[in-house]
Amino acid sequence: MASATITIEGFVAQDSTLKFTPSGDAVCEFSIPVTPQRRNAAGEWEDTGPTVWYRISSWGRPGEMHAELLTKGMRVKVTGPLTVREYEHNGEKRTSLDVRADQLGIAKPRDGWPQGHRSTSQADPWQGGGTSQAAAGGYDNSEPPF
Repeated sequence: MASATITIEGFVAQDSTLKFTPSGDAVCEFSIPVTPQRRNAAGEWEDTGPTVWYRISSWGRPGEMHAELLTKGMRVKVTGPLTVREYEHNGEKRTSLDVRADQLGIAKPRDGWPQGHRSTSQADPWQGGGTSQAAAGGYDNSEPPF
């Protein structure tokens, strides 16, 4: 059986949420917007395409730990299977790009990365290790499309 695995590196769009299924399983959810960028001739970052939103879920005990750790603005790296899910919102058909976080780590900042992207709610969000466990285009960059 084939499956698509993806690695996403970006900033957490809002504080993570922790929910529990009816059977008691913990699930941490958060979103990561990814906008393709490159440096221009002046050495500044510029967008080169539309923002794509990924909805991330982390399950079980790792999910509980991630919910305590992840806050808006933290830069993370997530690897896991990608699922494309269709849904309706206010009568409009939409697509959600869902990733189950098999691996999640706090990413170090890239050289020259805009400092405005760093979290102001934590002294140094780049410290600490990662943990492991087994919607596209047309939206404003500041809000997830779901």
